Amino acid sequence: MKIAIVVWDLTVSGGTQRQALELARQLAKQHEVDIWCYCYDSSKCYPELTQGLVIKKLASTPPRPPEGSQNKIAAVLAEGYSSFHRDDKRACRLAEAVDGGYDVVNFHDLHMEKVANRYKQRFPSAKAIWMCNDVPILKTREHYRNYPLKPKSLLGALSAWALHALFWAEERRVQGLIKAFDRTVVLDNRNRALLNTHMKHQSIVIRSGLDTSSFQPKFEKTNKTFTVMAAGIFFRWRRFEDAIDGVSLLAKEGLKVQLNIAGSAQFDPEYGQMLTDRVKALGLEKQVLFLGRLSEADLREHYRNSDVFVFPNHNQTWGLAVFEAIASGTPVIVSKTAGAHEVLEEGKTALLIEPLKPEKLAATVKTLLVDPELRQRLALAAYEFVKHNISWSKYSENMLKVFQGAAKEDA
Repeated sequence: MKIAIVVWDLTVSGGTQRQALELARQLAKQHEVDIWCYCYDSSKCYPELTQGLVIKKLASTPPRPPEGSQNKIAAVLAEGYSSFHRDDKRACRLAEAVDGGYDVVNFHDLHMEKVANRYKQRFPSAKAIWMCNDVPILKTREHYRNYPLKPKSLLGALSAWALHALFWAEERRVQGLIKAFDRTVVLDNRNRALLNTHMKHQSIVIRSGLDTSSFQPKFEKTNKTFTVMAAGIFFRWRRFEDAIDGVSLLAKEGLKVQLNIAGSAQFDPEYGQMLTDRVKALGLEKQVLFLGRLSEADLREHYRNSDVFVFPNHNQTWGLAVFEAIASGTPVIVSKTAGAHEVLEEGKTALLIEPLKPEKLAATVKTLLVDPELRQRLALAAYEFVKHNISWSKYSENMLKVFQGAAKEDA
């Protein structure tokens, strides 16, 4: 088959980028695969994965929104409206760039409903498959909801109402745009339900993958201080503040815990600053360390040398980092609103917690801190589960079946 994989941003090493690149690498073994993207930086997006892949880009750096605080409702409204307009124009540019003649075009995540709709206008018979990592507009709505929007005047109240109306109108528009897709794939049941409820759109669940052979599990930990790790590009749904608050609660009990947070704050520097300020306010500068963006080698070392990995993310699709930690021999604590929890079993392969409750996270960390046998039992069972059930080959095989099914239609 001749396959195109379309991704918005290949200038960062994130879960969406890894998933698309791993899929391309697997498919390229037997098929002709091209990757199209709006922006690509080979030094920042998994250099070891992109080697040998055909990647066609429009730009080398991602477009940046105007600088300025988004804490005022009017400013958020103006930025929301202008960002939709800017994204439409960029999506159209990408759609105009992608060639025709592919058996299947696989669109990945951000802005792809806009790209696919324009592409199908150019090539009506093209088979468009959507890898929907996050339901459009809902994640954007969640992002803005986290800003402290408190109308203190009539103008503020009107702006808040207008912002709500803007999202409602965009949601209705997206419902029409996604009709361009011939098949839609999601990573978890949560997103399947959201697509059905909010977009009246059907989808199938295919679990993401992992290359366990690239990890060296370490089940016996030797840290002098109990070490907890969290990781991910800084977005507000990560809820890193819950992990920070959890460490503070443990410190009040006289339990010393080191928290290491890996990831870049480049996409939401205000959130990064808020976390830094919180650590200082709680007096945890020595117990909470922001590691920044790590190399793959350094990230894996932190995974394997941590006593526990926490994933407090709220309304988070899947969670590749959870399985990377498991593959490193580290037990995990996972939020029940993260997609990863759907395949993990409470008390056997993970400890599952309610989101937005630092006290629950702290209590669960304490449970593992005082019970090394439980830590090792969870780590070993989770590793065996991931080793036999989560792989990039299985993910690509399942995706290929979807591609082939779509390509056979009208053939």
